[in-house]
Amino acid sequence: MRLQAAEWFAEGVTPPEVARRLRVSSNSAYVWRRRWRAGGVAALASKGPGGAVCRLDGGQLAQGSGRVWVAGLVCLKPGARGHLYYRVRVHRGRKGERRSMSEAGYAGLITAAHQELKAPVILIWDRLNTFNFCSLDPGILPRNGEDRDVSALQHFRAPDGLAPGPGYSHAVTGRGRWVATSGQVALDGEGKLVGPGDPAAQARQVFANLDRALAAAGASFTEVIKLNYYVTDIAMLPVVRTVRDEYVDTARPPASTAVQVTALAMPDLMIEIEAWAVCAD
Repeated sequence: MRLQAAEWFAEGVTPPEVARRLRVSSNSAYVWRRRWRAGGVAALASKGPGGAVCRLDGGQLAQGSGRVWVAGLVCLKPGARGHLYYRVRVHRGRKGERRSMSEAGYAGLITAAHQELKAPVILIWDRLNTFNFCSLDPGILPRNGEDRDVSALQHFRAPDGLAPGPGYSHAVTGRGRWVATSGQVALDGEGKLVGPGDPAAQARQVFANLDRALAAAGASFTEVIKLNYYVTDIAMLPVVRTVRDEYVDTARPPASTAVQVTALAMPDLMIEIEAWAVCAD
């Protein structure tokens, strides 16, 4: 999987697009790209098997041509040996079939571990889609990032007395190295306008430019705490949000401000966005 990612990085594919193609988190894709830039393909090569031996039997591994999804949970109880629990799901590509574990599947996994251990279960995960499962939120400690500590960032999506916003946090706080970008517009590497009259095309170019600017400063979208939007027509916001959600962690989104302006620096520009990020020291 990582070697495939390396090939796409060499072709200029962005980390969010790599994450979409491989169905991994954007954060993982950014980490892989940093390693690839630092050490080439060899830096992403597998270092060999680690952890427990696979406990799937031959029947489970031979369930068909569908993709096998495994949700695992390692539980520790003081004074007892560790336990590995897992659930298996096979995606066979049928229309309307869920691709991965459901909320009920994760909940069943947690319940089984809790009942067998007869002790509280604390979950630590790395950007699983369960971030979107409201019923699993209480008591869960998320761990974000593989080699960069962004856990210092704290997002307040719905503080007391404030309604949740559509895809943004009301406040974000953190400690670390600050990175600020200039407002990015829909110009390519040669300074030519991309997508005249097309808000979606311009939004994609703007976010791609933001990605490049952040990467140049050693940052990524996982560390962005604030996005400021300037648009010539506020009706374009839904389109901009759709593109934004391909880049940010929608469970821990940055704060944001959106302003409609009469014009931008060039006549055909429709969108300008600037970003603020806080990186680990």
